[in-house]
Amino acid sequence: MLNDFAVQLVAAGRKNGGLTGSSFVSDSTKVFAEKGSYSGGFLKSVTILGAMLLSLFAATTASAQNHPSATLSDTGIVQIPAGQPIAPTYLVDLSHLDFSSDQQMIDWVGGKSAEGFAMRAIPHMNKAVLMLDCQDHPQWSCTDWNGLLYAKFSENPLNEGSLNLTTNE
Repeated sequence: MLNDFAVQLVAAGRKNGGLTGSSFVSDSTKVFAEKGSYSGGFLKSVTILGAMLLSLFAATTASAQNHPSATLSDTGIVQIPAGQPIAPTYLVDLSHLDFSSDQQMIDWVGGKSAEGFAMRAIPHMNKAVLMLDCQDHPQWSCTDWNGLLYAKFSENPLNEGSLNLTTNE
């Protein structure tokens, strides 16, 4: 946009005769406009990258707020709510756990994935996303899903000694 403005400014100066020779348009502006942006490409790339990252953050935050919640018990068992239609994704609040780092949260959550479901950590929100493979199990009820989740999560229950985690109650 700045590059387009500089080109238009130089063109207007040439057309009106005199603007390009005055202090109104400097020689660096003319070079900027005639030879292309010496930093405009970099600036444009940084601006686009920043906008993409901001959009990704906003989309993650907005989409994360639209998911139903699953619960994480004191022993580390995740369960989806009964009496509601099965959703393909759930948010699991991890804020009551005391992870020593984001990486510890990512490792712990990543280790909970199994055939039929996956979990991914969202450290900046202190949450995880539980993603159910509803396509492979379209007829499963809440009881079926909770049975699978119980079986996986009870293999390595959460207690004060596991991963040096403590609950903040």
